[in-house]
Amino acid sequence: MSAKSVDDARVQIIQTVFDNVTTFPCQLMIDEADESRTVLEFGKDGDVQEVEDDTAPEIAPKTHEPGGSSATATNEADDDLPPFLDDAMNDADDDLPATGGTPQTQARGRRVASPRTEVVKRPSVEVESNVTEDPAKSQETVKKPSASDFHASKPAPAEGPAEIGWRGVLNMLGFRLSPTNEERAEREDRRDVQRGLTSHKTVMVANLKGGAGKTTFTFLLAAVLGRVRGGTVLAWDNNENRGTLAHRSPIEPNTTATAIDLLHEMQFFEGSGQVAELVNFVRPQGSNKFDLLASQNQGGSRPVIDGGGFTQLHSLLQTFYRMIVVDTGNASNASTWQSTAAVADQIIIVCENAEDSAQTAADTIDTLLAAGHGNTVHNSVAVVMDCRQGRTKEKRAEDKRRLERITQHLKSHVRAVHVLPWEESLDNGAWIDWENLSPTTHRTMLASAASVVRGM
Repeated sequence: MSAKSVDDARVQIIQTVFDNVTTFPCQLMIDEADESRTVLEFGKDGDVQEVEDDTAPEIAPKTHEPGGSSATATNEADDDLPPFLDDAMNDADDDLPATGGTPQTQARGRRVASPRTEVVKRPSVEVESNVTEDPAKSQETVKKPSASDFHASKPAPAEGPAEIGWRGVLNMLGFRLSPTNEERAEREDRRDVQRGLTSHKTVMVANLKGGAGKTTFTFLLAAVLGRVRGGTVLAWDNNENRGTLAHRSPIEPNTTATAIDLLHEMQFFEGSGQVAELVNFVRPQGSNKFDLLASQNQGGSRPVIDGGGFTQLHSLLQTFYRMIVVDTGNASNASTWQSTAAVADQIIIVCENAEDSAQTAADTIDTLLAAGHGNTVHNSVAVVMDCRQGRTKEKRAEDKRRLERITQHLKSHVRAVHVLPWEESLDNGAWIDWENLSPTTHRTMLASAASVVRGM
């Protein structure tokens, strides 16, 4: 069977159902991976409607925890499609539009009527009182609703239909199926990343060990903030020596200027508002929609800038950027490291699923607590970069036990912990191409960014 158009595909799918049943109305029950159930009722006259499931007790939806340690693939429920409907879908795949978007046609069908409640009017009873109230005093004691109260009472917008997975595909054919719990959780994370903030925010990415994944996560966090949130985002390489954040960018640099060059030209920008001239010092990252400020471009033992220089630059840059993500070095006694911790609204503790990396993450937390940053740490997020999957069952079990031990320790100090899956392109220090990363990595980074913004 083949379809010449979207409407033709829909007709053929419904006809497939009609060819397999003998009595109407009939119901098609689809069990979801999250233990919920979708019921489609097919009428004799060709009507199709999603109806309530009266055959099983209501199943409470799973609660989305922002601090979860894994991401959910968006199309994992596709395998639950009934066999005969799956065959029809496969035959019509070549003619279907891309998954997602708003349904182009509305499915015909009957709506399930809600039970009506009869309102019984009782006669009002007047109570006489000899107590005389002062009208002026009454007006003072009774609080009247404000405009803010009225705005808060506004009903939430209606939930849109599913856009991903097999439900999204059927919605493109004219159905109107509700999203899964996984899709609802993704939408909630996206809304949280996009919500407004009261002022500029600075995020510090920290671990006192080199090669722990700080630079990788800094680039990814800036990318998801830029792509989903938009606005003005800066990724700042504040390594006390030579940093490598600029090396992870696949974009040809428009300038060789670094943070210390911008520091020398601060007088030009102070009070001038010449944000367009910043392009001579920062490096735009294309579709990732963030700017990158590099550290010094040649090795050396001297600091790029000292703590005072960092504070000056930060005061300038926060007038141009709504959010700054700072990649830090490995020395907690460096004044630039200490100055970053002092201005940070969120501190992201990053480590790999490895003993040495996790140990320095624990040391980093202790150092921050000793320096008086306990409130910031407890309200922050930790991210564990998972290791390559072991070749033997014993090795995989060992890695899993270590990961559980690491996340358990981190959870005792921070608000949320996320585990980023291993990817070769992230592990080998090469360019980071967002488009070539896996959907699981995209989903985990969205959840991580949502956790960061929720703490601001």
